[in-house]
Amino acid sequence: MNSSDRLRIASLNTLNLRMPGRAIYQDAGYSPEEFEAKSAWLAGMIDTLASQLVGLQEVFDEEALRETVSRCAGPPPRWIAAPERHAGSDLPRVALLSWLDALGEVETVERIPDGFAVRLPGAPEIGLPETLHDRFSRPVLGVTIDLASSRRRPVPARVYVVHLKSRRPNRASVPGGPGEDMDDPVIEARAHMRSLLMRAAEAGGLRALLMRDLHQSRMPVIVLGDFNDHAKAATTNLVAGRMAPKNLARRDIQLYHAAALQAPNILTHRVGYTKFHLGEPDSIDHILLSEEFLREGKHAIAEVERVDYFNDHLSEPGRLASDHGAIRATLRLR
Repeated sequence: MNSSDRLRIASLNTLNLRMPGRAIYQDAGYSPEEFEAKSAWLAGMIDTLASQLVGLQEVFDEEALRETVSRCAGPPPRWIAAPERHAGSDLPRVALLSWLDALGEVETVERIPDGFAVRLPGAPEIGLPETLHDRFSRPVLGVTIDLASSRRRPVPARVYVVHLKSRRPNRASVPGGPGEDMDDPVIEARAHMRSLLMRAAEAGGLRALLMRDLHQSRMPVIVLGDFNDHAKAATTNLVAGRMAPKNLARRDIQLYHAAALQAPNILTHRVGYTKFHLGEPDSIDHILLSEEFLREGKHAIAEVERVDYFNDHLSEPGRLASDHGAIRATLRLR
């Protein structure tokens, strides 16, 4: 097999990649020595992944990302996409490293599509009304890529990098004033419900975005990212369009987990995990693929050879690495 027929795609949550001396939420941020160590670790992971597409989450500063990439031992990416955050926001966003050619401009979607915004419960005990959640917690990145940049004939695919709302409870608070009493179990449940509602709205909104490429189209679709929920969760299935029993008539508008599409001879289908949640291993970072990556599909452009998880560092938690494992799929182009 020609090496140009094999393609690797990966996703990794960087855990707050930011230049030193800049605040990370309520934390003072990294010292120069801490940033050096974190950047070196991340550069080593990018080298280990050795992929042609790497989706990243929790990138605060493009400068920090570019400095990290400059430390990699392997060939530099052809281009880096790390869209600027919207005015007034100091939240992290997603990014994409690509060693393949882009076939168009990078799209950044901040607003949740019409019909999917939700109202979040207020906190009347501290005087806070309901609020409208109508923006993605981290803007969605989309771009059309040539998966076969080394061939004469392009193989276009639409690639998305995503990071849905976390499972951390969304605690309401008055600016400069009191917050909800999280020692009250009823109020704690309400804060968790807010997060779930936010993630569900973002999952539904992402599904609406994906349908632009999936419905009555032969455009292959790849989704890389941190879904903040496991493979069979309602929100993950909402993105994938797998809310009902298997239906071949809907195959062209569904997405499939790369881990479930591995070659039959891969031992135990190489099941792995990318996160510890409540002390248990869990996989909340996913690679979703459209029908064009099904081995038996009549419109197949590639198939999944194997999926690998890189999670050894999770046994030694610390902010200078990541609290997520990486996931990587190896594809064979046809």
